[in-house]
Amino acid sequence: MAGYSTKQLLDWYLRGYHEIAITHGLTLSMLKSYLQEHDYERDLKYRMIKTLERELQAMNED
Repeated sequence: MAGYSTKQLLDWYLRGYHEIAITHGLTLSMLKSYLQEHDYERDLKYRMIKTLERELQAMNED
């Protein structure tokens, strides 16, 4: 599998391609760093982080 940049993974995720981003290596720490750097509103950051946590957990259960 080719390595993808953090930027590419985040781009996929933010465009709604969550499964693609996750299966190609997106991590919770990548999303947290991105949200912090781009000064997202606190509630939106929380919801996005919780969504990714649930998605990662669901993919690990499969």
